Amino acid sequence: MPPNAITEAVDEIEDIPELQILEELNQRDGDSRWTVKIRLTPENINTQSSIPEETDWYVRIDESYPGGNIGIYPAKENGITQTHPHQTLNTSGNVDRPWRNGNICVDRYTNSIGRTGGFEEPFDAQERLRWYLLRAVRWLELASTGELRQDGEPYELPAFSQSANQPQLAYNETKSSFQTWSEQTETYGFAALSILNETPGRVVVDYLDVEGDSVYTPEWGDSVETDEVIPGVWLLLEEPPIKPPWEVPEDWGELDDLLSDVEENVFEVLGETREAYPHATFSYFLLGFPIPESIGSDNAYIHWQAIKIDDIPDTSGFSGLRDLTSNRVRLAQMSFKSESIRWLESDNWAQDQLLRRGKLDGRVRESNIMLIGAGALGSTVAENLLRDGCTNLTIVDGEKFEIGNLARHTLSLNALNQYKATAVANRLRDLSPHATIHDVTSRYPLSEIDQEAVPDPDIILDCTGNDQVLYALAQERWDSAKLVITTALGPQGKRLYTYSIFTQSFNFQDFEAQIGPWTLQDLSEHHPDEDLIPERVGCWHPASVITMNTITTWGGIVPNLIEESTGLAKGHSSFTVMEASRSQGSTSVKRRDEPFPDSIQWKSEGGQILELPRVCLNEMVEYFERDAPDETGGILTGRYTDESSGQIIRASDPPPDSIQTPRTFLRGTEKVDEALKESQERYGLYYLGEWHTHPNTAPNLSHEDKQEMQSIADNESYECPHPFLIVIGGNKQTGFNIKPYIFHRNDSFEELTLIKEPRTDDLDLNSSANSVRYSPGDSTHD
Repeated sequence: MPPNAITEAVDEIEDIPELQILEELNQRDGDSRWTVKIRLTPENINTQSSIPEETDWYVRIDESYPGGNIGIYPAKENGITQTHPHQTLNTSGNVDRPWRNGNICVDRYTNSIGRTGGFEEPFDAQERLRWYLLRAVRWLELASTGELRQDGEPYELPAFSQSANQPQLAYNETKSSFQTWSEQTETYGFAALSILNETPGRVVVDYLDVEGDSVYTPEWGDSVETDEVIPGVWLLLEEPPIKPPWEVPEDWGELDDLLSDVEENVFEVLGETREAYPHATFSYFLLGFPIPESIGSDNAYIHWQAIKIDDIPDTSGFSGLRDLTSNRVRLAQMSFKSESIRWLESDNWAQDQLLRRGKLDGRVRESNIMLIGAGALGSTVAENLLRDGCTNLTIVDGEKFEIGNLARHTLSLNALNQYKATAVANRLRDLSPHATIHDVTSRYPLSEIDQEAVPDPDIILDCTGNDQVLYALAQERWDSAKLVITTALGPQGKRLYTYSIFTQSFNFQDFEAQIGPWTLQDLSEHHPDEDLIPERVGCWHPASVITMNTITTWGGIVPNLIEESTGLAKGHSSFTVMEASRSQGSTSVKRRDEPFPDSIQWKSEGGQILELPRVCLNEMVEYFERDAPDETGGILTGRYTDESSGQIIRASDPPPDSIQTPRTFLRGTEKVDEALKESQERYGLYYLGEWHTHPNTAPNLSHEDKQEMQSIADNESYECPHPFLIVIGGNKQTGFNIKPYIFHRNDSFEELTLIKEPRTDDLDLNSSANSVRYSPGDSTHD
């Protein structure tokens, strides 16, 4: 039994006046589709046309209806036999089936047949089949009047029967090459074909005349081999070889008759080309003709339609036959005239055709790009650049591809132990027939030998995240300005940093000034146990924790940022920060204008400013909740924005030897000196002060707090004459109150006054105007 959806759909078409159901739904043995036979009698048929007033059809419906495909095929009895526009080649098809092969296309064309049944295809079970058949009626009416092809619609070639079980032929024709052909007087000759690396495809690499001179040589990339060519014959026509209504010749005799009005007939071309190239074994015959982009517009491209042939006979193979051109022509006619034409699938692989689904700006696409760093981000960016139209790339990387790289890289197992630069270059060559890729298997900077072996770059793109590369770039001075772009990812790939400058010498100082504040934000969010892990058990080689889906996100954005940077004037730079946030299974990306946008600032009467980023506050509150009801605390490290103003970057948890009770906190000293030394030497962070908590009470100073902080201010070993103290009181139920203080070496201290208000709903001013109340939700993190 057919599915209910199909039964109901067939019931809905019974009231169409121009339609009669001849056979009920049935399913042939071994066939997953359901078939219904119908008769269509359109009201507005042109009776002078080849379309009968009534025709029979087989409607083929996928079992997944209202999903799946719907096909409408002419019946072998009382059906149309010719091929029309918007129809697959209407051959007789399988002898076991009562329908022909000519499925009519009614779902993709709106200008003409869309007047009946509406423009938008419905996917409702009751409406979809009806929509198709109403448009089929209109299709027949337009076919009878010759109006299936409307001006302005995309030009569509007729269906060529791919009767030859042979590889696809690719050619490279553009509007520019169309002009080249328009200026040529030669109309036929020798076609040089080549293979595409490790594929069965054939590519046309040159067109020569019978004298051996090149008429047109298309440009291809590395993947097209040109050392050995496969011989073919080309013939350029003035118009497509199409017979009414919209069919191509099925045999060589038909083709000869169709071309009888042109200057060279097909057999003369075959014979004369054989004479010009007596030792070639010809396998292909290419028919070229001009086509427009849209119906009714001027011709803009040459289309080459390939035919498979089994060589061209020569007089040398026939004893007693004189070695004359006329005999070669006669032999070609005798050999081919009665044979069916074995058309091959033929496509234009010009770069402008392959990029119709999307491409970068021409200034980027036409540049020579040197990409330094073929790691996770670099390999992904390289692939996106190539797919977006950048075909001239140089990949620089001195490392080899290891098993651990598989987690986030475009390469696969077969690239293990190969140089990343070489393996990525090989992969890129397989992605486009236009790719011209160079690889350098050493670290930047390049040696003199490597510099001479690769094209001079217009764009240098650094994807290493390594300052040593930037140092090297800063040492160079180029003869002309280049667009230099460096990219880096923050911890866990949360942010993408992109610095661009159009210059003759990379400005490392400007780069440091731009990225410096953001480096501090990264440090404030850095969790070594979460952000870095051993490469593998038994191997302590730290690896950053960034997933491939994150790499893919940024790898897709970098080409757009490169595109934006092409507008930079000489000597000008730009710095862009993109930040990803995740919520309910989705990721959103936005630009960030400043680091620490949600920080809180207080100021002393003496002008000292304390800045507390939200991430540091979260860290302290997390320790607060963990240790409550005991007091807790730790050290504040950060940077001095001037002589005594500070920006907190990290708030540590209590050292192991700290004393913690519900009423007391004495911060311990175990490994504190070592931690402060590492913080200063490795990250450039200095001691700024202390923090601790007063659970369930106000954040007011105790006598012990004052004594401890005053001793720190007086202790020159801390190198901090004005230490800050942040006290956090309250609890999660009532909210946490945060109050900061500053101490001086003259035995004085003061409470700081709030000057920068918090931007988030869970932070608000206390009535004292000196403290902030924090009421976190379920999580203390952003």
